[in-house]
Amino acid sequence: MRIFWNFSFFCLSLLLAFAMGEGLTRIWVKHAGDALHRARRVIAADSIYSWRQRANLDTEFEGTPLLTDTTGFRQLSPTPPGAVDIVTIGPSSAFGWGVRAEDTYTAVAARETKLIGFNAGQIGYSLTQGRRLYQELRQDSRIENAKVVIISYGVNDLDRFRFFGSENTANEDDEAYFARDFQSEIRWEDLVTGSAFLELLVRSKNELASATSCGVASPPSLRLPLSKFSTSLQDLIAEVRADRRVPILINTPYQRHPTETDDEPDIAYRNSARERQQDHCREAREWVLKARSAEPERVARDVARLNSVIAQVGIATDAPVVDAYQLLGVAPDLFFDPIHPSTEGHRRLAANLRKAIHEVVDFAKTTAEPAQ
Repeated sequence: MRIFWNFSFFCLSLLLAFAMGEGLTRIWVKHAGDALHRARRVIAADSIYSWRQRANLDTEFEGTPLLTDTTGFRQLSPTPPGAVDIVTIGPSSAFGWGVRAEDTYTAVAARETKLIGFNAGQIGYSLTQGRRLYQELRQDSRIENAKVVIISYGVNDLDRFRFFGSENTANEDDEAYFARDFQSEIRWEDLVTGSAFLELLVRSKNELASATSCGVASPPSLRLPLSKFSTSLQDLIAEVRADRRVPILINTPYQRHPTETDDEPDIAYRNSARERQQDHCREAREWVLKARSAEPERVARDVARLNSVIAQVGIATDAPVVDAYQLLGVAPDLFFDPIHPSTEGHRRLAANLRKAIHEVVDFAKTTAEPAQ
């Protein structure tokens, strides 16, 4: 009997310790955790896209209310079949990271044109995932009469450290996120993500492994190389036009523009690889840390190159491009963080979207219900 009570006391102590750790970790995540950690609270593993936003959310995210519908899209109110005029597909900047749903550029542009908008932005999505998502939307009765598709992918295609479970893969999206072994990995991460405490333990283990590794063999690659991005974007534009819809492109804003030091991360990674070959692991790790600290400079270079590709695609396909990169510049009041527009930034983009919509589409629609 004594053994039973001792075992029961031990189990109860473990449960209490776990509950305390869970509570403290959730407080830390809310107030001090990084953005990726917080994002994993509102996304879940998915067999088609690897992840997507959770359905039927009614919570707070990045300081603003977050409501999602039964398919995980951010909507203000139920949308009846055939009601949508404008649909936006894009990453978290389209979703409205850090801004209210009614203040996203989709909502503002639709409201000011007296049309109905549909925000299909998904956190962390690349163009590869976006093309799959458009195939789903083609079957969605709510957008069957949509005339305009706003396409704003790009920032996640440049991600060299991946997203949600793929930090350790060097493969491109179509080879990594949709592989069978990765599907199993991401479902395990989704299970762990149900507990903030367990997720913190797993991430700490991964960071420890990185901290004790022998540098890197080569610089991390893009999720989608720019040549493939160009081809895939042109294919998506063709699919949109095949549905008798007008594509409008939005390029990628970034609160930092290129400088002459943008090659520093590449140099640091090459030095790490050299030290690794000589088994100088401490020096190799130091070069990796230097590369990581200089990563914003390389992102600035990558964004400028990406936007050049988007401009070329716009010319080649005769698709209008809203130049968010130049419209927002580096103004602090127009950004929530270095990659996400603020409420004022969304308003500025919406004003230019409204002009683009009027230039390419004659809706001949004088009345409409309030836009979402």
